[in-house]
Amino acid sequence: MALVVCCPCGNPIECEQLDLVVTVNCPLCRQELTLEMEDATGRTRRAILTVLEGPFWVGEKFIVPVGVDLRIGKASGNWLALDCESLDDVHCRARLAPDGSFDVADGQSRTGTWIGKQRVARGKVLPKQSFRVGDFRLRFDILSPDGTTVIAAAGGVLAPDESSFLPIMKEVKGRHDPLKWFSVNRFLIARAYMTAFAVLIAVYHFLHAQGTTESQRPVLVALGVGVVVLVVFLLAGRRVALVHRFLKYGSLAVLVLFAIIDLAASIPVPAISCLAMAAALTLLIMRVPTGLVALIGATAGLCSITVLCAGLAKLLG
Repeated sequence: MALVVCCPCGNPIECEQLDLVVTVNCPLCRQELTLEMEDATGRTRRAILTVLEGPFWVGEKFIVPVGVDLRIGKASGNWLALDCESLDDVHCRARLAPDGSFDVADGQSRTGTWIGKQRVARGKVLPKQSFRVGDFRLRFDILSPDGTTVIAAAGGVLAPDESSFLPIMKEVKGRHDPLKWFSVNRFLIARAYMTAFAVLIAVYHFLHAQGTTESQRPVLVALGVGVVVLVVFLLAGRRVALVHRFLKYGSLAVLVLFAIIDLAASIPVPAISCLAMAAALTLLIMRVPTGLVALIGATAGLCSITVLCAGLAKLLG
């Protein structure tokens, strides 16, 4: 999983070579965020929140900025906007101190904020320890910049290993529902589909542009068309993984737009594939679908890719 950086204003921030970046600036609110801490010996370290359990985004990792107030809840504009009915609009607030201590405070939520098995109004989360908000369980880690070495917070105290608690939560959440996997991993499925779809539809447009009969277009023009299509769809696919209440729907807009363009240009195969993929993503990224609905969405996405592959085979044949 790639690391995700979100501003406290809720804006996801994209930056290259994240392992080398110490500070980033939010293009929306212009706030400068510090991503690393430094201890008395000069060692740098970085705090990470990992989604261990929840209706979606399981496995996603978020860098925790230092010294700023962070809101977690279902409302857009939170640092983590987890669009789930089990959370309040502002469920809890968190803050990472420069010494590595991580405090969470409940926002008088309906379902509470839990550290271990204890519901808390305010508490401190230790490294390797998890806390729960609604249906989500998040683990707090402090790592070295290369992401391999776990470093303790101030005082050198590590939380006890909680791995023995996790199977209990998994048993409670749909133990006997084999389709639950599709619901939990729906954003990962959608992102994988969009990546594969981007490559296939770019190749299709490259071949179609190259084979236009009016006047054989130069290979460079056809290649340019393919590259533009590839970049647009890859960027749209990345939005599926970002924690934002509305940005995740950008991929749907791109699919529908390209379907309209292809239909206007009398290129039916990619247009039909785009509409089928849009239907698949609609089912996959809707608000916490059941396992069966998520499975139907995954199947629709597979059908979309199959149609596109069949069109490519016809072009090549």
